[in-house]
Amino acid sequence: MKTSELRSKPVTTLPAGSQPLATRPEDRSPELRPPERPAVDPTKDVKTRGAIDLSKPGARKRIAAANIDAKLPEKSSAEHDYVIIGAGAGGAVTAARLAELGHKVLVLEGGDDRDVLESRIPAAHAVASEHPELKVDGTSYYVDHFTDAEKNQRDPKFDPAKGGILYPRGEGIGGSTRMNAMIFVRPDDVDWNRIAEATGDPSWKAENMRPYMNILEKNRFRPVLRLLHEIGKRIGVESMKNIGGHGFDGWLETTRADPRILLRDKQLLKMVWETTKFSFAELGSLGDKLKRIASVFDPNDDLAQGTEGLTLTPTSITKEGRRNGPRDRLLDVQKAHPDRIEIRTGAKVDRVLLDSKGDAVGVQYREAGGKSVRIGARREVVLSAGTYETPAILARSGIADEATLDALAPHGVPKKVVLPGVGRSLSDRYEYGLVFRLKEAVALTKDLPLTFDDDDAAFQEWKNDGTGPYATNGAVVAFQAKSDPSIDDPDLYFFLVPGKFEGYYDGYSKDSTADPNLCTLVILHENKQDRKGTVTVDPNDPSGHPKINFMYHGEEGGADDRLPIARGIQLGRKLIERFGDMVDSEVLPGAQHQTLDQIADEIGRGTWGHHANGTARMGREGDPMAVVDSKFQVFGTSSLRVVDASTFPDNVGSFIVSAVMLQAEKAAQDLDVAAKKADAAPTTAFKPHQLRR
Repeated sequence: MKTSELRSKPVTTLPAGSQPLATRPEDRSPELRPPERPAVDPTKDVKTRGAIDLSKPGARKRIAAANIDAKLPEKSSAEHDYVIIGAGAGGAVTAARLAELGHKVLVLEGGDDRDVLESRIPAAHAVASEHPELKVDGTSYYVDHFTDAEKNQRDPKFDPAKGGILYPRGEGIGGSTRMNAMIFVRPDDVDWNRIAEATGDPSWKAENMRPYMNILEKNRFRPVLRLLHEIGKRIGVESMKNIGGHGFDGWLETTRADPRILLRDKQLLKMVWETTKFSFAELGSLGDKLKRIASVFDPNDDLAQGTEGLTLTPTSITKEGRRNGPRDRLLDVQKAHPDRIEIRTGAKVDRVLLDSKGDAVGVQYREAGGKSVRIGARREVVLSAGTYETPAILARSGIADEATLDALAPHGVPKKVVLPGVGRSLSDRYEYGLVFRLKEAVALTKDLPLTFDDDDAAFQEWKNDGTGPYATNGAVVAFQAKSDPSIDDPDLYFFLVPGKFEGYYDGYSKDSTADPNLCTLVILHENKQDRKGTVTVDPNDPSGHPKINFMYHGEEGGADDRLPIARGIQLGRKLIERFGDMVDSEVLPGAQHQTLDQIADEIGRGTWGHHANGTARMGREGDPMAVVDSKFQVFGTSSLRVVDASTFPDNVGSFIVSAVMLQAEKAAQDLDVAAKKADAAPTTAFKPHQLRR
């Protein structure tokens, strides 16, 4: 294939197939406008005219709304069983599995879809994250880390022109999974168990979530376990299949970087060797070390759960050196079942359509040309628009806290359900880069032009053979550690990368490789039980980007959450000392920051994250901040579910994408079970789930 043929080209979008509504006022404007004839105040109960506040435990009732548009779609005549909003890690995976289970699915993706070369090259993931054809609306998001404007502006990544700090997010089929670093580290068992405890639903326990790994993963880096798995299948011995918690028959291919690449750079080879020795000398108990060896340093192996030590990081890269993920999954299933999956890109969803009983009957969205379209769902609507857009769509649908709904009332948003948790509990894990300078340039960095053309030798190697430095995500070696020996499980994930990585700002991908003498030890803190940020619809522009405030370090009070990474910096410095004469100096946070408090102050200024979650979090009915139950169903409604990172009640593991995909596989099974129960009911009419069981 010629290089020119690999360049960006549009992907054909299936025809809309539904009639635009050309006569309504809101169809002529992207804003949501007031209805012409409101029958009664929809914020009042029909009998008492008193506002029903669902934030009180036990009071989750539907708010009656008498000004329901008579033109709402009829569920019984809907063409599709499910309408899924968003084609990212949650929506694409859910849609694909539902189609395989025999359901007819419509996927509405807000972004235009293009096949971008840089997205397929693993080493180009940073470039992909800044590609204008992949970023949401061509810009991504700009967020606040603090409520205090002065604190925000202290961050070196703050962009005065944009009024915030860049937070890359992707659009098109696959969403942000088209630009991530392809790290596939499964959630900790304690994460699943914590969700089970928060919801009271044992189906979320780690032991019950393990089968979803079997249908998700197509492991390619544990050949012995794979052989045992195949033998077990042939002779019918269950105990020989999926050993160690891996999957071998799934759709997501997982590999690890070819270690032979290190032979091309003696400095990187030495750093890997020193990191290996360091991990055995400094990290974990004897039992931890033995388990890491037995698991071949695989963090996804059951043996590695809760242990510290060296890690050879799994990635969602094929054996041919290409990115694979939810995009490929959805398009493959669509090709296999074209009668079951329809994808409409460039479809900006305004709201979920709820009838007077709170039943989701369909969706209203805008096509690229601005025309407004209403489409029905015979069974359910699944909201998978992501941590930022999911709460915004809920709010525009009349589901949010009281103040937000009051602010949106002039735009014609009826008050359907008061849920204080919508857009709250925004969480993320923290990240920081310990950047250091080598006396000699890293050969691999120096020799990578990143031009992706016929003059780029590394690109030709990748294109022709699927090998070489472009076939990796750049992570050289990694290890897991505890920030405090008193805690039960490791909460820090370290990985070494060539180049400079100090967070996200416009142009960061180019800067990362500008100086081939720089390397970064990236430190991630899982930062669990962080629930303080907010995502708020802008009442002046309800259909625009929401306002995002993470409320970083200290704004929630309590323990100083800068300290775990500060201790990680101290541990990382011990490792870098072992690199000896190769190292010239420390660049970030800088040798002038020596004490724990000094390091913490610098970390508080420059931390970042990119695994946002929690804005429609899962919980029990009595939890006033819960938005969905353990089956993803939005409280106070029926036939409406949320399946994306917004539902997690806490930060999940170190890398969230595996959790989102595993969650989506579970959601598809839950939806299928609900559909079968409805079809088996005495009446032929579809019965939405009952909120109280």
